[in-house]
Amino acid sequence: MNQAMRGGVDLSALANKVVKEKLASTTSAQVDQGRRVRVPALVVELNEANLKPIIEISSVVVVVVSFYSADNQESLSLNSKLEKLVIEAQGKWLLTKVDIISNPKLAQAFGVNLPATIAVILDGEPKPLFQGDQPEATLANFLDKLVEASASQGLNGVLEVDGQTEQVAEPQLSAS
Repeated sequence: MNQAMRGGVDLSALANKVVKEKLASTTSAQVDQGRRVRVPALVVELNEANLKPIIEISSVVVVVVSFYSADNQESLSLNSKLEKLVIEAQGKWLLTKVDIISNPKLAQAFGVNLPATIAVILDGEPKPLFQGDQPEATLANFLDKLVEASASQGLNGVLEVDGQTEQVAEPQLSAS
């Protein structure tokens, strides 16, 4: 094993052939030529099964990843603020949430072992951001600057919620 890669995790290995086939037959994430992405919601629970389409979406918009635990008040408070901000951002970024208890492999892949940890996926590359709850105004300012900087690098797409008025939902990967 290359010493420079020691400890690294290939996140693309988490998506298997079955998930890829289901994604091809669903409308849960469709990118058009105008850099618009149709998604089932602006807030989704991230897990191994839906990681690949989320990584694909990160080539169009910023994907914020919030690692939480249901028994950690700090992470729940942070998620509440992020959920409000993602709706206010009107499709400029996607919020994904990872329950570190239910998805330990995914948390480990990101190098996360504490709830209330925030990372980002930019054009398929996961990057750590910060750990701990923040004031809403600080989060809003930070995310605005992140989106602006990312847009200058080509991540300037827009998310459109797929025919739903409710914008917080589980992603659906099965064609019904």
